[in-house]
Amino acid sequence: VVILRTPAAGRGDCQPVQRARDRQIVPWFNLAGIGTVVTRVPAAKPDGVRVVAVTGRTALDVPDEWIEGVTVVLDGAALLADSPLRRRIGIATAEQDTGGRVSFGRSEEWIADGHLFTRPGWVVVPYVWKDVPAGERDAVLSDIRRIIGPLTGAPTLSGDVDVFLAASDTTDGQAILLVNLTQESRCVAVVLPDKGAQLSTWDGAWVSNDIALEPDSIRLLKAGAASPPREKG
Repeated sequence: VVILRTPAAGRGDCQPVQRARDRQIVPWFNLAGIGTVVTRVPAAKPDGVRVVAVTGRTALDVPDEWIEGVTVVLDGAALLADSPLRRRIGIATAEQDTGGRVSFGRSEEWIADGHLFTRPGWVVVPYVWKDVPAGERDAVLSDIRRIIGPLTGAPTLSGDVDVFLAASDTTDGQAILLVNLTQESRCVAVVLPDKGAQLSTWDGAWVSNDIALEPDSIRLLKAGAASPPREKG
């Protein structure tokens, strides 16, 4: 997921509280086990981008070329900005409710899917991250992982929001880095976009997609060949 940061997002609102919120990170995707890259515009959209996230005041001046031919994800803060982008997709009004939720006037073509709303080429996460009660976050994150994860064409995680994932293409597959962010043991499942791919250690030993991580541990894995390599030993 490419998270866009535009000049409007950098300047922030004239209200100090809103300006501070505009500059906060958007952790939805990383906590859901989906890798992200933050890109400041103006910048050319590189080839291969599948999902673009428009958050907060970025909605006020997001370039058209960045939202064409991709799936665009809007968060609750972007909905609250009275922007041309919001009107372009048929959302006339939006207001924040309790629990971080954002209600918005929508046409029938928006489909409720769990905690999210979708239509072809668009996904709305109708929440302001900082205001969502801790007890409700995992349910929202689960829907983000389920709906947005498959759209990225990249590996994703399920099972624990306290494990960080990073992935990068290699000449013979993908390198996958898992980081346990806590001092407790964690278990996660690595979901690969290629259903025929297999996980292995960097030296070639096959491993299950269900991964146990020791406290504070880091693991580097590889996803590649359809048939698993032989076990060592």
